Amino acid sequence: ADMADKRKQLRTVDVVTDDLTMIKPSELIECTEMAPLTMADRRTFNLLLLNAWDCIDEDKEHVIAKKDLRGTHHTTERVRESLLRLMAVVCSAKVERNGKIFERHFHIIEDADDESDDGDIGLLYYRFPAKLRTIIKKSTQFARLKKEIVFALSSKYALALYELVSKRVNLKHKTSEEIPIDRFRALIGVEEGKLVAFKNLKSRAINPAVLEVNGLAEFG
Repeated sequence: ADMADKRKQLRTVDVVTDDLTMIKPSELIECTEMAPLTMADRRTFNLLLLNAWDCIDEDKEHVIAKKDLRGTHHTTERVRESLLRLMAVVCSAKVERNGKIFERHFHIIEDADDESDDGDIGLLYYRFPAKLRTIIKKSTQFARLKKEIVFALSSKYALALYELVSKRVNLKHKTSEEIPIDRFRALIGVEEGKLVAFKNLKSRAINPAVLEVNGLAEFG
């Protein structure tokens, strides 16, 4: 088999991360949220995935220090706010079942124990739901994201665009793609009723995201 065939056969959960990168399954990049998440929420979810990656498809509880989720914030209060939104949001992704394509609706965090803490000593215990673990377990497509770029991007639109393009950079036989505008709006997290006119979508979401990704990523 050629390299493309080998890539198709490789399970996403078998891909190893390193100090500079993280792996994100394609299904979690292409999924849409019923209530769009904030930039901090998306970063927090990426960090929770990264922290649990070695056993991401197992039914087990994971633990992380809340200070490792703070980013540039001086307190963990925003971590708590992001966690609550992540637990409440419902996402949708296309999955194959019995040879047919279904739209799966699922939560991305099942439950969490948030330690009452003083300063930076608090821990967060969390678990991924079965539906999400099944998606990850069956995934064969992924993006390798550079951590420094994930944390350098300043808007959720830019982060979403970076993930969407990162998933496609190694395609061998596909050089372009058309995405319906409503689908693209959902993929980058534009809220319902916001930036309705295309000129506003382009000037306030697309153009700034493209500019930022071009400036930081290894692709244009």
